[in-house]
Amino acid sequence: MCIRDSNNIPRNYLLRLNSDGSLDKSFNNNSGPNGAVLSTAIQPNGKIIIAGEFNSFNGKNQSYITRINPDGSLDPNFKSGLGANWTIHSVAIQSDGKIIVGGIFTSFNGVSRKLIARLNSNGSLDKSFNPRYLANSENSRVYSIIHQKDGKILVGGEFDFSEQLL
Repeated sequence: MCIRDSNNIPRNYLLRLNSDGSLDKSFNNNSGPNGAVLSTAIQPNGKIIIAGEFNSFNGKNQSYITRINPDGSLDPNFKSGLGANWTIHSVAIQSDGKIIVGGIFTSFNGVSRKLIARLNSNGSLDKSFNPRYLANSENSRVYSIIHQKDGKILVGGEFDFSEQLL
């Protein structure tokens, strides 16, 4: 179902509210994502990461994650390549601007990553981060991620450990 504001502008899956709860009409993402947005995060530069169950934004291929400008327009400088191969449920931004994503995916940009991955601030995969402890079974999911001040990452969801932790 398409929701339209008083100016007949579509507001599908993503909108911004003013501090009083009214619709911020300056935030215009045109047709926006073609599926649910499950998580949002703001980078230090003010750009907005959105992730969820969509595979396009304004008609352009965006596999479950993209970055938009503060006005709602698509940021063409976000280079996530093939992106995730399935839904991203959670996004967190590290203090260095890197992006941590979690969900039910098994790869990111064609590289094996089970349930969690870290991206560079431009959307490319950070290959130095590869946790191997989460098993990806049919029911495994990462629903929540928080980057702690001490640099550690708190991950919540439904998953099993595939290796013994020491």
